[in-house]
Amino acid sequence: MLAMFDVFGPNISTASGVDWQRQRKVTGAQFNEQSSSTVWIQALTQASEVLEYWKSLPTPICRTHKDTRTLSLHVLSGAGFGKPYSFTKAAESPKEGHMFNYRDSLALILENALMILVFGPKFLGRKWLPKRFSRLGQACVDFRDHMEMMVREEKKVIHQGKSGSRNLINSLVMASDEMIELTGDKSVRGRGLTQDELETLRLLNPLIGIAKSTGAEPQPLTLNGKTIFIPSNTRVIPNINVMHSHPKYWGSDALVWRPNRWVLSKNIDSETQIQGENLPNKSINPKSIPEEEFLFSPQRGTCVPWSEGARACPGKKFGQVEFVATMVSLFRGHRMKVVPEKGERVEEARKRAEKSVWDSEIVLLLQMKKPELVGVKWVEIE
Repeated sequence: MLAMFDVFGPNISTASGVDWQRQRKVTGAQFNEQSSSTVWIQALTQASEVLEYWKSLPTPICRTHKDTRTLSLHVLSGAGFGKPYSFTKAAESPKEGHMFNYRDSLALILENALMILVFGPKFLGRKWLPKRFSRLGQACVDFRDHMEMMVREEKKVIHQGKSGSRNLINSLVMASDEMIELTGDKSVRGRGLTQDELETLRLLNPLIGIAKSTGAEPQPLTLNGKTIFIPSNTRVIPNINVMHSHPKYWGSDALVWRPNRWVLSKNIDSETQIQGENLPNKSINPKSIPEEEFLFSPQRGTCVPWSEGARACPGKKFGQVEFVATMVSLFRGHRMKVVPEKGERVEEARKRAEKSVWDSEIVLLLQMKKPELVGVKWVEIE
């Protein structure tokens, strides 16, 4: 099922068995505190530039979905591949023999990922296709060239005895040459997260299912004291939406976006927390008993926004740090408000914005259908 993701060659998402273990060992070690520091700096820089750009625009601003996507792209290119870009300044011209520079080729690929997965880069590169398709095919070719060039450059620098650049490409090259000790990165659940992020990922997770397989051997599954065996090579796709909204684990208001459900008090019995019963329905005042509060830890398997187990998302910490840094930069001194339409009250405008968020669909991932219909403005905190 995941073979379609091999468009640029074998990778950690499509590998299995010994090959997966090798790729996981190499990639897992690179998402460490050093890379997190780089992600933090890149995200703060990008978010501050985006905020200044938004403040310069006439209200209402209806392009936040486009600009935050560019922000994320720039953080990825800067922290992951050592290619930092300014949000407001023009990028460099494509190198000779290329139609696209690195950033633009990557952006085009991400925007049209589903088309690439379906047709493949080779088909899209055929000359007789419409211009839109041929441009995408060329973007795939240029992106591969840029990546191979960066790897060659890092290898050259490292083999000369120099430290190279501080990004994931550098670390992966060193790892593949067995020049560093691979130790992996074990992150503590909940560290660095906010209750807003967790609640959003619970109800609006980009993935609606996680593709799993039993592999070459039948796998046991125990339910209510009875063990059954799922046949070998059986595809299993857990429904994340159901897992994240089951009343047994999330209470009677499981479908309500309520971030404070993640902040619990120590006077709640631990077994009750695990079972998801009697979860707090009222907000806990952070100033009241700060030393008695802690982050709710869901029962294993009931909240898996980054998947779970050995094959959990290796970029989890990367995404967490990027999110927190972006929120800090945007909301440290400003608040975002929905701009009411003519004759609309403020509360009605907020409800319209909330409705737009829930009006989402799956393309490659979950995304809002018409985010441009909601205009916002940024107001400085006095």
